[in-house]
Amino acid sequence: DRANELLSQRGVPFQKVEFKSQEEAADLRAELGEKFLIPSIRVGRQLSSGFNAAQWNELLDLAGYPKNASRQ
Repeated sequence: DRANELLSQRGVPFQKVEFKSQEEAADLRAELGEKFLIPSIRVGRQLSSGFNAAQWNELLDLAGYPKNASRQ
């Protein structure tokens, strides 16, 4: 919920992925690595696994997303 809130406050478009099978989770783990945590964020080629507001904000800042959705 905190991850969704952060992205929404910044006006960042995002896709929420929910696993329907162990196979889907295994496919994502193969792509992201064994130590990925949920939620994760990918901004361009950068990835942050697990929710850490400071890390997520840094990735979004570097990508040029506004700090607040109302400032777009």
